[in-house]
Amino acid sequence: MVASTRCATQNELSQLLNDRIVTDEQLGWSEHLEHCSKCQSQLLTLAAPDTLWEESRQQLTEWDNVPESCDAIVEEVLAHYRVEGTIGYGGMATVYRGFDPQLHRPVAIKVLHHHLARTGSSRQRFLREAQSAAAIAHPNVIPIYGVHQAAGKSFLVMPLITGGSLQQRIDREGPIGLEDMLRIALQIAEALDAAHTRGVIHRDVKPANILLEDGNKRVVLSDFGLARTLDDAAITASGLIAGTPAYMSPEQARGEIVDHRSDLYSLGSVMYAMCTGHSPFQATSTLKILREVSSETFPTVHRFQEQLPIWVDGLIARFTTREPSRRIENAAAAIELIRECMLHVLNPSHSLPRGVQVLHTAENGNSIPSRSLRKILLAFVLIAVLGAAYAVWRNENQSVIQSIQTSGTSEPESSIEIASPTQPWNDPLEIEITQLRSDLERIIAPELFTQTNQGNSQP
Repeated sequence: MVASTRCATQNELSQLLNDRIVTDEQLGWSEHLEHCSKCQSQLLTLAAPDTLWEESRQQLTEWDNVPESCDAIVEEVLAHYRVEGTIGYGGMATVYRGFDPQLHRPVAIKVLHHHLARTGSSRQRFLREAQSAAAIAHPNVIPIYGVHQAAGKSFLVMPLITGGSLQQRIDREGPIGLEDMLRIALQIAEALDAAHTRGVIHRDVKPANILLEDGNKRVVLSDFGLARTLDDAAITASGLIAGTPAYMSPEQARGEIVDHRSDLYSLGSVMYAMCTGHSPFQATSTLKILREVSSETFPTVHRFQEQLPIWVDGLIARFTTREPSRRIENAAAAIELIRECMLHVLNPSHSLPRGVQVLHTAENGNSIPSRSLRKILLAFVLIAVLGAAYAVWRNENQSVIQSIQTSGTSEPESSIEIASPTQPWNDPLEIEITQLRSDLERIIAPELFTQTNQGNSQP
């Protein structure tokens, strides 16, 4: 759909907001809005009430008071914690390295940005992170030591994880090996199982929120700032989009109510990122990413990493089907599936789970044969075609020979070679077919042809 060259009317913008425009026109207006500041301004005016804009103006005014450097509070003391350095920062908070002199241990201190500290909704979300994480006692979920307010700042205190995040490892090393990918995915699934059992949906599972420690052997899921409890009706209204677009589920990208299966989709996206070194959906704007997540088919790993076994795509597809009802049922089933795949990698004699062994399920519900199976089928089709062509060609020659013998015409003996009883006729086409079969036995499926030949040799 080509972007519209004219500006939208107020009525058209209202229809776009209310999702009353057909898909093709909607895509055209979306392209136009990305480049037209006038329409963007009108759309924002229609989308938000005056109270929201007033709150935004207050927040932007308070932004002037934010320190230019995120190291502004280094060497300060918050409550009794000593701030020693900066670890990183995000949209809501900055994380500092600190020390607890009372318990003599290093800690991580997550301080809410100053311009958000006075906003009620931001404080509630910040507090909800502590409450959500505190409700889950699991070695793969980061614990919260405490929630504090001191010196006009709101902050959380957590264990200090020195291995960095999964995103940092991907940025530093690129794609992760298959065994490590499965090991990390298994621990994330175990963390999600613990959270879902407590009725908590994370809603922002991504590499940046997955921390590595103990020489990258232990994985900890952090940042429950977007977590929602299943029974919290006050914050499950549709139309609210929260999370990281590149890793969110299609239903989350559409602003719909989500459940535990949304986290499992995000886990599949993280598995994809570990295999390829980048997120599954990449675009130049958030709007385009949301559109791709909502409507595009999930990409395959083998588009970038052909050396990985084909079943890896089948494994990720169990998590990333667009329709939630067709995804893997729950985190407990995900744990079992990933564990079985890991056992197969460590010991190839261990069978793969049935769901990923041969078939890679497509988005439309049809089954796509694996690459090895496609090669075998193609080889048999080629043999059948060549065999049929050879049979036709030989039958035609036999007819010619019979016709010559019947008519009694004297043709030169050298023009037609008839096999003698003692020396069979070596047909070049038959030799080529035999050689092709031999190559297939050696390269594609030796065990299949061996079993077939053994069966044919039986009396």
